[in-house]
Amino acid sequence: IVSGSVTLINASAIGLRNYVTDFWVVNSGSVATLVTFRDGSTSIIGYTVAPSGTGGNSPGIAVPLRTAPSQDLAFVASPIVSILYMTVHGYQAP
Repeated sequence: IVSGSVTLINASAIGLRNYVTDFWVVNSGSVATLVTFRDGSTSIIGYTVAPSGTGGNSPGIAVPLRTAPSQDLAFVASPIVSILYMTVHGYQAP
């Protein structure tokens, strides 16, 4: 991460939503960071905290996080950390 700006995870498709079923976030920096999941309309769809030297995980989300139709899936990290690893699983559907 070189800035705190929104970073694209998955591009939108016309008429479809992005659904997040699992995520893993690892922060190798020395400061905890808040990771905000957003869609292209800037609506917040979820949060996780990535403590310093470890991470925030949510495997098998019972009710998937979802974007609005035809919106990108993105994230913002605040404060900015030197290295933040993310793995996000999900699917696109109406």
